[in-house]
Amino acid sequence: MDTVLFRDVVERCPVAGEELIQVCADVAAPETRARELRALTAAAEVHPRANRRLLVLDRDALARAAAPGVDVRPAYEWLLAGPDGGRR
Repeated sequence: MDTVLFRDVVERCPVAGEELIQVCADVAAPETRARELRALTAAAEVHPRANRRLLVLDRDALARAAAPGVDVRPAYEWLLAGPDGGRR
């Protein structure tokens, strides 16, 4: 059986660079978290200089979704952060 991975977004910004953005409403199930992180890892092979970001529904999901090399934050924070995605 072939594994299918989905990338939600590859964002290119002249100032901030590339970002790989995966969005997940509920990362409570370990298999869901693993699937989302696998997709980011696979996309990072194609875009090695891109920042990896996982957007989750709310702050309660942050601890469950934490992963090395991945910026995890609530989707609403990312949306409100402005064009640079909160990088300062």
